Amino acid sequence: MTGFSHSVVHADALPEVDVFSDAYATDPRTILDRARKESPLVRTQRGVEAIAYPHCQAVYRDDRLAVGQRELFEKGGLGGTRFASTFVRNLNNSEGEDHARLRAVVGPSFTPQTVERLRATTRDLIESWLDEAGEQEEFDFMDTVADRLPAAVFCLILGAPVEDAARVGRLSYSMTKMFLADPASRDEILTTFGELEDYAGELLERRRQEPADDVLSALVAGEREGQLTSTDSVTMVLLMLTGSTDTTASQLAHVMIALALHPDQYATLRAQPEPMTPKVMELARFAPGVWATARTAYEPIEFQGVAIEAGTQIWSNVVAANSDPEAFTDPRRLDLEARRRNPPLNWGLGVHFCLGRFLATLELEEVLRAITRRWAEFELVGEPRLEGIPTLVSPRGVRLRYRAAA
Repeated sequence: MTGFSHSVVHADALPEVDVFSDAYATDPRTILDRARKESPLVRTQRGVEAIAYPHCQAVYRDDRLAVGQRELFEKGGLGGTRFASTFVRNLNNSEGEDHARLRAVVGPSFTPQTVERLRATTRDLIESWLDEAGEQEEFDFMDTVADRLPAAVFCLILGAPVEDAARVGRLSYSMTKMFLADPASRDEILTTFGELEDYAGELLERRRQEPADDVLSALVAGEREGQLTSTDSVTMVLLMLTGSTDTTASQLAHVMIALALHPDQYATLRAQPEPMTPKVMELARFAPGVWATARTAYEPIEFQGVAIEAGTQIWSNVVAANSDPEAFTDPRRLDLEARRRNPPLNWGLGVHFCLGRFLATLELEEVLRAITRRWAEFELVGEPRLEGIPTLVSPRGVRLRYRAAA
């Protein structure tokens, strides 16, 4: 590679971390802490990974890096399909003026003020499902709450029938497998994409006939005003349906597991639940569901002193960033009384900052408020199974046993 100063390190010279090893799956933070002492950037099977907090921030903020899902689709055997050509046009993959245009249409539907209108309904849903579990005193949290809540709340904000929540959750669970780049999931993803595309088209057509105050209506209005094409609208619905349900369900599960394993912190939460938002941020920092997110360099660049070849994926390792001792005091400790100066990077930063972050936060807050009112204590029954390591990590089989509050 030419055009770089002699002080620039080539990516091949970086320390190497095996993110697909059993050791990494079991305890990534210990491996990443050790590697960070050598370098803030490492080389993995996926490309180059930032493992220090400021370097992870730089991944999100560097406008020379694109989300670059095209490469992810190629690795997963999805290249050249209509699925791939559709998804590379979505909000996450667009840059510059295209990104600003698309985000301007749907952004107002996901502001804190807009999301807040869903709080009471969200609370009612959680309470009703916990009532169902109340007679058992031992239940699967995923089946009862986590797999149901994000899909139901998203249907509300999207403008889809809440009765479709189970279908939305199922479709989202299958579609998020595209981020794993595993060719074994190719047929499932393509089949789900066809069903999801038909479903999105039906929802949009209904709103063209019957406008309302929801995301679907905002998309239809964007079509009328020339900001969007009908294809843009379908693509936007596909993106939002696949990116806002399974990820939030996983984060809910990780939070519950963390509290079950730290009963002292659950006692702290019960004793003083408010303000809730910083406690949710601390739990998300300590136990992220998104372990890493990628960007792609489409031309040779120098990134943080490292020469990067065109086509290289550069990852923000969220687990590493959230456990960086330079950014968080005593980061390996869950401390709900801490007031952290830096935000966790679960939802990214910059222009591609997660659109559904405030929606996810609201759901996490209301689940925690509900259980602290109801349960004096709780514990895990068995060990959850983790799927999607090392990228989007989803716990399955999260069985809980609780003792009701007096």
